[in-house]
Amino acid sequence: MSEILPESYHVELKEGVSGGLAGSLFSNGEYQITKALDSTTLQIRSSSRPLGTSSFTETEPKVVPSDVGKEKLLELFGILKSLAPPPPGSGDVFGEGKTISWFSNEFMWSNNISGAIVGEDKRSPEEVEKFKRAVEVVSELAEL
Repeated sequence: MSEILPESYHVELKEGVSGGLAGSLFSNGEYQITKALDSTTLQIRSSSRPLGTSSFTETEPKVVPSDVGKEKLLELFGILKSLAPPPPGSGDVFGEGKTISWFSNEFMWSNNISGAIVGEDKRSPEEVEKFKRAVEVVSELAEL
């Protein structure tokens, strides 16, 4: 049976996240991809924070037909569904300094890096490779 995307969703990728007391509030770059309910488009937003600065620079939001990114979104959805989300307070279990969050009514997943690390939750090399591919997919979607 082939995978079906939720009717609406919001995906975020944050890069350069180091955790700490503020958790993932401080990142170097961020992509957001949103499909609203009953919409036939994706809204893609990206921003970056140049090294040594405290403010983000946002690019002009893009709106593209949702079917343009459907295969990549299906791939991302499948990858995230195959990975158990880290428990809160796990830190950077994939060792990439990046977080991905998927929010929809049907499915929620996040590896939000927080400051208070509780226990050891490192992932297998195969899971790390899946996560790296998920990061690539979000980056590719942001370039649509």
